[in-house]
Amino acid sequence: MKTLKVMSIAFLGLLLVAPSLADDREKSNEQQKMMEVWMKYATPGEGHKFLQKQVGEWEVVSKMWEKPGQEPQITKGPGIGKMIMGGRYLEMSYKGTMMGMPFEGLGLYAYDNHLKQYLSIWIDNMGTGIMISSGTVDSSGMVLTEFAEVNNIITGEKEKAKTVITFVTADKFLMEMYMVGPEGEFKSLEVTHIRKK
Repeated sequence: MKTLKVMSIAFLGLLLVAPSLADDREKSNEQQKMMEVWMKYATPGEGHKFLQKQVGEWEVVSKMWEKPGQEPQITKGPGIGKMIMGGRYLEMSYKGTMMGMPFEGLGLYAYDNHLKQYLSIWIDNMGTGIMISSGTVDSSGMVLTEFAEVNNIITGEKEKAKTVITFVTADKFLMEMYMVGPEGEFKSLEVTHIRKK
């Protein structure tokens, strides 16, 4: 009789504890799934290969047009591309002159594994704002097209901009910027990158 009572108490205890153990197991499985999703999101993959193409030291020639039909202003200077934060982001830094003044520019590029999109920000010492762009690479894996909305500081209006990065060879790529308006596209910038040997 005493044994039966002990067994009954043990069985009752098991009934009370079992749901808790099941809950712990379920929570552990959920946490593991969440961790797997996060790790997939945080791990550089196929989309980052386009960014890696820009790693290195580059001789850079920039042509800038203020209006269609005008002669471009031409500047030269070095550009350096490097992957940062474990290969997750590309940092492109530039130095040179623009309109007779020292110029510095910095671009940060990402491939968001969740959005399946390229994202970039651009800052330079010719202003105090940040240009934010997003876009995709074409099926060839050689052309990235991004779009942004920029503020025209003269008119105060917002304008649309399109940036196209095209790899001609592994050692040469172009970055072209177009302003997009009701009358079509106007190329305002062309930056040629030649890899330093």
